[in-house]
Amino acid sequence: MNIDKEEEKIQREIFSNNLKYWINAKGKEQVDIANIAGVSRAAVTCWCNGSKMPRMGKIQAIADYLGILKSDLLENKSNLDNTYLINTKSNNISETKQKFINKVINLDEETFDRYLQVLDLIDKED
Repeated sequence: MNIDKEEEKIQREIFSNNLKYWINAKGKEQVDIANIAGVSRAAVTCWCNGSKMPRMGKIQAIADYLGILKSDLLENKSNLDNTYLINTKSNNISETKQKFINKVINLDEETFDRYLQVLDLIDKED
C-alpha cells in the first residue's frame, strides 16, 4: 500500500472514531446525521465503519449540527478514546462522578484504568 492510500485510511479511521464518539456524546443516531447531511443511512454507516469519507461540505454540516468544530471530526484528539470509553461504560453518572472523570480524562492509560476501576466500585455501591 502506498503512503497516500495509507494516509487516507488513517484519516478515515480518525473521522470514523470521532464521528461515532460525537454521535454518542450528543445523544444522536446515524439517521439524524443522514438527514442533516442529505445522504442515506448506508452512507453514514460507511463513514462510521471507516470505509468512506464524506466531502468537506458534509463534514461542516455535521459539525454545525452537532455544535462542534470541523476539526473535532477530522483531527486525532487523544482524549476522545478515554471519553468514549467512559460514556459507553457509565451512561447515567452523577455530576460529582462527571467532575471526577473530567479531572482524570487526560491521564496515561494505566493510571486512567485504575481510576475507572475506582469509578466502577463507586457505581456498584450506588
